[in-house]
Amino acid sequence: MSLTNVEQVILARFKERGLRAGGVNPGYGMRFKAIQYHLPSEADVRSVLSGMVESGLLKVNEAGTWYFLTESGAERVKAA
Repeated sequence: MSLTNVEQVILARFKERGLRAGGVNPGYGMRFKAIQYHLPSEADVRSVLSGMVESGLLKVNEAGTWYFLTESGAERVKAA
């Protein structure tokens, strides 16, 4: 599966923050605001995150404020 530039930036953000927290593992989560920090518009980022949830890379909490790596997402982050 090929990733868009924005998807790559989001996964790189998970990697950067996850490594500072002690590792990138399934279940590692970040707030939406932390993911969106250096990215374009909120609507664009939410759209990309929604696609990443649909493709199984991320899970989202009910409020849509936190995103968590799935097993597949964590493997993609580690491989990057």
